[in-house]
Amino acid sequence: MEMTEAFAATVAAVAPVIVLVGAVELAVYERLARTAMGEVRDFFDRVERGDVPSDEEGHRAAVINWVISAGRSIWPISLGLLWLSIMGTLCVIEFLALLALADPGRGDPEATAKLCLTGLTVGIVWVALVPAVRLFVGPLTPFAAVWLRKRLAEHLARTGALPGGESAPQEVSPGRAGSRSAGT
Repeated sequence: MEMTEAFAATVAAVAPVIVLVGAVELAVYERLARTAMGEVRDFFDRVERGDVPSDEEGHRAAVINWVISAGRSIWPISLGLLWLSIMGTLCVIEFLALLALADPGRGDPEATAKLCLTGLTVGIVWVALVPAVRLFVGPLTPFAAVWLRKRLAEHLARTGALPGGESAPQEVSPGRAGSRSAGT
């Protein structure tokens, strides 16, 4: 495999297009992460104000909603970081392709060609994979949220603890400790 002028020109033309797609995807993931993190922030604001149901069932529902909101923020952040790493790789291979066009005898042409081919392949596969995953996962997401809420509610009711061993807080805020012990 050689880094020919035609291959270098193709890499130099295709890589920026994939980087542009990645930039658009990053904007989408940022918006999704901000929305989910806003829900988590709202939960903690309500806890600070003492605006969380004091009954056990309401408290469970609030904890379950918090867990789901926190989980929803993990995916866009993870996918955004993956896109960012793919975009970084594509920027490197863009530089290598331009360097090969500017000075064809420089470096190891076989290693450069293999790196460019690998980077472009990963980028192209990821561009095709993301919409396919969205198409498949989109309709399943509401069912998954219902299933997760049910499982978390069962776990909290059975053990009084979140999965992973962390205890569910018995008191919502320090201001409610006195009222609970007084029998309210």
